[in-house]
Amino acid sequence: MPFYHRVYCWVPRSWLSVSWEALQKVLVKEISEYYMKYGRAEGSAVRINGTTARLQLHNETYWMRDDLDLRTIPNLKDYYTFQIPCVHCNRL
Repeated sequence: MPFYHRVYCWVPRSWLSVSWEALQKVLVKEISEYYMKYGRAEGSAVRINGTTARLQLHNETYWMRDDLDLRTIPNLKDYYTFQIPCVHCNRL
């Protein structure tokens, strides 16, 4: 299925050791499954390279917030902007 609409999402920098393609596949799979089960994307959890992060919104931008991160706003030293398909638009 082609993905036309993409959204920005901050992901933990520790995940950047995974290829872009593999990272996108994992995020799409996990977020889509959560969306199908609960009717929303926020709250879905993904674990990559020992780092678990949960999807939440921050100022209208998605943030895969590391479970160990106690901050309420993303520190861009610890996160990287990544584009993912919009599960709301694509109905994965």
